[in-house]
Amino acid sequence: MTRRPTIFAPTVAGDSGLLLTRRGWLRFGVAFLLLGGLALLVAEQVGADSWWVHGLWCVAGLALALPILATVLRSGVIVVLRDHRVMFTAAFALYFLFGASLLAFGPENQIA
Repeated sequence: MTRRPTIFAPTVAGDSGLLLTRRGWLRFGVAFLLLGGLALLVAEQVGADSWWVHGLWCVAGLALALPILATVLRSGVIVVLRDHRVMFTAAFALYFLFGASLLAFGPENQIA
């Protein structure tokens, strides 16, 4: 029996091809959970017009997510294909963090 030549044989960084270990993703999730709990506590103390708090939360969330996404860009597409949590992180960062930050940092005529 002869073997066919492999057309696509990606090389994977690490043994499993995952960006972070399960424990790493757990720490990442707990960090976002604590950030959300802190935002909930702070929201009760500040006024409705304190958009700087909202902006600070978005910047802190992006500071947590961007290093992981930058690592993915350096690692290659195989990490994205094997670890679906990377895509969830990218979607969360783009929609809930970057998109929500436009409320704090965007033009006033688009906020209203």
